[in-house]
Amino acid sequence: MPVYLFRCPCGQEHEIRRPMEKAGESASCPCGQPMKRLFTRLPIMIRPEGWNLRPDEPGYSNLPLKDKEPRPLCHQ
Repeated sequence: MPVYLFRCPCGQEHEIRRPMEKAGESASCPCGQPMKRLFTRLPIMIRPEGWNLRPDEPGYSNLPLKDKEPRPLCHQ
């Protein structure tokens, strides 16, 4: 279930967990005032090509090295 961030005019911020169907519904602060929903950025991680391959898998040695690091060897 998603977590939404709300801010009250009194300055408090609250994280509220609710279903997506109710994302647009208003929320009220414990002080009794209506809160506004804040929109936050999503964390995005960009992974290099082949991040999920182990050294012993086929195709691992064919990946280009972009940062000139030595490729780890597979110890069996």
